[in-house]
Amino acid sequence: MKYAHVFHDENTNDFKGTKVTEHQIVGDAKPIRKSPFEVTAMDVSGPYPVTPKGNKFLFTFTDHFSRYVEAYPIPDQKAETCAQIYATQLPGTVQGPN
Repeated sequence: MKYAHVFHDENTNDFKGTKVTEHQIVGDAKPIRKSPFEVTAMDVSGPYPVTPKGNKFLFTFTDHFSRYVEAYPIPDQKAETCAQIYATQLPGTVQGPN
């Protein structure tokens, strides 16, 4: 499996490029899950053909315990767009108490 690493220079508060390394998974390296929404993942895929509503990406959310999946069409892959979907569209159990 390949990972990209970003290095942070604390003196200038700047990010200094990336280094791609290869890691090998040893044994049964799976996250330990004991309850729903404890280990989750989010991803953006696309671009896809533009829909009539102007969406061309897909924001997906997965709960690793229950394998619950939600997918939302979005117009761009900006952090603000993903954060808005996370805050307003995902079930309340994901967001926690207000």
